[in-house]
Amino acid sequence: MNRARAIRIGNRINIVLHRQLHVGIDVKRLIDEPLYARDVLLVCDAMPGTDLVALARDFRRALTEAPEEFESGWGFDVTRPATDSELPEEQAARRTRSGWFTPSRWLTR
Repeated sequence: MNRARAIRIGNRINIVLHRQLHVGIDVKRLIDEPLYARDVLLVCDAMPGTDLVALARDFRRALTEAPEEFESGWGFDVTRPATDSELPEEQAARRTRSGWFTPSRWLTR
């Protein structure tokens, strides 16, 4: 199960159902309880002409997908290479001692 994707889709289903029916859902229950998920997805399928049909299809697909290799949940990746990265040794050493994270450099503009 691609849990991060399922949570994102579940949150979107919750928003659209709340807007359409004025009733929200419990996203954690949607992911953890198959019977609850079946009921919610049947309601989504019964509302043609809305985004819910496509969201239900995407949610079912997320449940059968393999999890992503790295799911931080934040949407941010590493911005600087580690010292044991694939950079040549001299470039990696220069980046670690360059002092890019010194508060005094923030005010030098």
